[in-house]
Amino acid sequence: MSLINKITSINKMNLLLYIGWFCIALFFSWGNTSLGFLFLMIHSIIYLIINRKEINFNLLFKFKTNIILISLLIWTLISAVFAYHKSLALASTLGFIILISITLFETKILINFKKFIYKLLLPIMTLGITIASSYIIYNYFSSTLRRATGVFSNVNDTGTLLIISLILIISYFEYLNNNYKYLVLIPGLLNLLALLLTFSRGAFIGFIAGLAIYNLRSKKHLVIFILIFILIFSFIYSNPKLNKRFIKSLTIEDNMDRINIWMSSLKMIKAHPIQGVGPGNFPKVYPSYRWVEKKSNRYKSFAHNIFLNMAVETGIVGFILFTILIILVLSMGIKLFNNNPIHRGIVAALIAVLIHNQFDCTVLKFEVGVVFWALIGLILAIYQKENPEKSNWILF
Repeated sequence: MSLINKITSINKMNLLLYIGWFCIALFFSWGNTSLGFLFLMIHSIIYLIINRKEINFNLLFKFKTNIILISLLIWTLISAVFAYHKSLALASTLGFIILISITLFETKILINFKKFIYKLLLPIMTLGITIASSYIIYNYFSSTLRRATGVFSNVNDTGTLLIISLILIISYFEYLNNNYKYLVLIPGLLNLLALLLTFSRGAFIGFIAGLAIYNLRSKKHLVIFILIFILIFSFIYSNPKLNKRFIKSLTIEDNMDRINIWMSSLKMIKAHPIQGVGPGNFPKVYPSYRWVEKKSNRYKSFAHNIFLNMAVETGIVGFILFTILIILVLSMGIKLFNNNPIHRGIVAALIAVLIHNQFDCTVLKFEVGVVFWALIGLILAIYQKENPEKSNWILF
């Protein structure tokens, strides 16, 4: 009996897995994955203890993507040793390792519970998205907020989570084949309105790109995408506040803040090209490399570009390893564009998040990071299940 088959036969351990993924599906759109991740972490620890004598850790180095990921994590540790603020860097690295390891391992197991995914997780996800979107809309119109925030998340984090949930809702709508499928349009429309109310330009660009990718399957889908895009664009154009934020603000002058951060990041990379400034150390080092001396520009948490941020904090080596890993995952994802809309939705959601994070770094935060790496883990697990002869490329 294989390790995966063995774990699926242990009911008590399955319960921890069920609860963990149930909580993540229900609450991720709220901006809270901590509770679900806690159950998954306990599940992983118990599993490792019970099966410690049967686990062959040498197998980790058999797979090519494992080597890349392990190399990235080791290099991150090396970078932390030479960091400006070593304790912060080591804490960030430890959190990074735990998040990735647990999430990828648990998604590999989750993919074996097909009925659980389709019969429970997707409906629960839809319920969670409905509640979260309704709250975001109500909270925005009943307060003096300039931009909508999530139940537990800030503006841009909420934007990332909403583009993921919206694309997954669309894929779930296409997957359903019954008279109730059109009810899914309600949370979809609420989700779209909530996304617009965040006024997150990066999230909106990511959503449009992800939706376009999702609809590349056929000419019919492309026509549907064009119609949806025209409707959304018309709504934005006709609303003065949305027009000002999403259309009129797309100029270099209105985005100099991002450009200044990117220029400062390049200065930091030039000064620390090999090991970087250390994981989590961007805000500590940034003040010394500010491109423009402005009071409002004094403190920044990250580079507002995920690849640039990797280069700043872990150097060119970390940047290359992370980039290779993402390219490999996307190449596997492209091969999953089959007749299963859920698979296509997962890939499109990941691409949408990556595009959003060319202007932000929301995936560096724990609550969003769990979802980001879950998308990656699902792509890898599904690819392995459908292409067992190519499993030497798979993580874990």
